[in-house]
Amino acid sequence: MEYTNLEKVNLKLSKLAIGTMSMPDDFNEAQNMIDFAFEKGINLLDTADLYEKGKIEALMGKALKGRRDDFLIASKVGNVWNSDGVSWHWDPSPKQIRKGLEMSLKRLKTDRIDIYQLHGGTLEDPWDDIFSTFEDLKSEGKIRAYGVSSIRPNVVRIVSKNSNASTIMSQYSPLDRRPEESIFQMATEAGIKILARGVYAKGFLINKIPKPYLTYTEAEVESTQKLINSFEYSGEAMLIGFSLAQLAIGSLVIGASSLAQLKSTCKGFQESKKIPAGLISDLQSKLPVNFYDSHR
Repeated sequence: MEYTNLEKVNLKLSKLAIGTMSMPDDFNEAQNMIDFAFEKGINLLDTADLYEKGKIEALMGKALKGRRDDFLIASKVGNVWNSDGVSWHWDPSPKQIRKGLEMSLKRLKTDRIDIYQLHGGTLEDPWDDIFSTFEDLKSEGKIRAYGVSSIRPNVVRIVSKNSNASTIMSQYSPLDRRPEESIFQMATEAGIKILARGVYAKGFLINKIPKPYLTYTEAEVESTQKLINSFEYSGEAMLIGFSLAQLAIGSLVIGASSLAQLKSTCKGFQESKKIPAGLISDLQSKLPVNFYDSHR
């Protein structure tokens, strides 16, 4: 495994991280996945209080019993479930950030979260209060670093210029190259590392039946899938290599719903190291570039 250092807080993240949104609710399977991740040197587990109404965090807390220090935990806050149990609302207030943190700590059975992220963001949010709250939580030892999960350039601009954030989680793949326009540059200039999600584009770039994705038609998705799989390397390896070619990216947060999926991703990560840089450049030149049409 290779690692990236968050220089502001001196945390070393594995270049490959596990996204837990689709982690199986079977404890033994989840435990096996975490055991395998440890064997492969993966040390970052990304979750959120929103996932399964906190059940994923609780599952992780149980699975990490006795080995908390072997991993870095990233979680998110700001989306609050409504009483109907099927919808949620946005609340980035300092009060909710603190309340959400205490609940997450309890479910995760830990005394700190390594990377605490605001799970979204808008221009209207009380950013000064948000950043001040995160800084206070760092001083109190309840979090070690903080960041924001956002695909909005105008939000990333606020975070990069007005905070001491360490990470920005943003979507990136051959079907979503929008961060190349400005987000990567803003993050790099601010000493922030990107946690990239959506690397496989929901599996449409590997083996899922093509469907429309963002502004791309089904035919365009199918064409890109065929291109990704036309090389001598696996689709996973090509997509991982494509993303890690961006120096702004510190870690790829790739979800897995089974041990088999995690093994396939780890195999792709190892294989990606063999891909010549020129081949990735060739792939980049053959792919379309898309741009944000709002929140610029």
